[in-house]
Amino acid sequence: PRVQEEQRPNAQQATKKEEAAELKRRHEEELRQEETKEEQQRYNAQQATKKKEAAELKRKHEEEVKQEQQRSDASAQQAARQKEARHEEEMKEHLEQLRAQAQQRADAQQAAAELKRKQEEAAKRQKEQEKWEEERERKWWQCFRKLSREMPKVEQEKNENENEQKQQSGSGAALAKKEKKKTIPKP
Repeated sequence: PRVQEEQRPNAQQATKKEEAAELKRRHEEELRQEETKEEQQRYNAQQATKKKEAAELKRKHEEEVKQEQQRSDASAQQAARQKEARHEEEMKEHLEQLRAQAQQRADAQQAAAELKRKQEEAAKRQKEQEKWEEERERKWWQCFRKLSREMPKVEQEKNENENEQKQQSGSGAALAKKEKKKTIPKP
């Protein structure tokens, strides 16, 4: 019973640690999601502001044009035309800025995709290199084992040849014996 009592706080401690770790993990995940959400909200707010500015510029432009058109004298009409041209230029510049920003984002995405592709290719090449090296090492060991099996036979044949040469004398009987030995196939 005492051992169980001692183990119980340890188990509770472990459970508390697990719960704390899970809470920490959830908290970090929530923070990540919150950061992503905040980034999206900032981007959306920026886009909304830009659209609002463009709409406001357009509205002001239209209002000013309308007011200028209501004036009848030629100088007022001339001024209105100049203002209209100026506002059109501003609108064009604003739209150009928006296009440039969109292009920058597209370029960044393309660069990221290209980097990812290059990394994948490098990983593939590394894998192929490792596979080739493994195959080379396997073949080397295969050859080594084959040679290891054949070496004793080669040594034995070498020793037999040396012994044969030592026993051999100048007599014809020894030569005949050697010839006979050559013709008999080995079992």
